[in-house]
Amino acid sequence: EQIVNTDRHLIASSDAMLVDGRRPGWGTAMEMAWAYDQAKPIVVWGIERDKASVFLRHHATIFEPNLADAVLRVAELSLE
Repeated sequence: EQIVNTDRHLIASSDAMLVDGRRPGWGTAMEMAWAYDQAKPIVVWGIERDKASVFLRHHATIFEPNLADAVLRVAELSLE
């Protein structure tokens, strides 16, 4: 339960969310839902948009091909 509460706090205090799309799990899905509900940008990397699930496509703000590009995108979004 402490992990969940910590995750919720971290998401609430963040400017954006970075997601490894290669192997999203239950925790990732919940974290994305919390971020989405708070209108936080969600940057997914490691999977092409057209190969992602409909739920991942719906909640993601943008897809990037690799971690380096995703980190740059999160930095840009955080400055807006």
